[in-house]
Amino acid sequence: MDELGCLTTCWNRFYSMNAFIWMTLILAAMIGALLFTTMGALLFALLLGNVSDRLARTAENHRDY
Repeated sequence: MDELGCLTTCWNRFYSMNAFIWMTLILAAMIGALLFTTMGALLFALLLGNVSDRLARTAENHRDY
């Protein structure tokens, strides 16, 4: 009976630690995804600003239309 109690206790500790590790991993993945998305949106905004600036300069210089 004593060995069974020890095995149950050890399993419960392992299971709770395993759950904590999974929650930490999921939280880290969510934070990483948020940072990745934020950096992507920022780079996209910079790209759009650069393209807009180039188009405006081209329109001012040529006046073909």
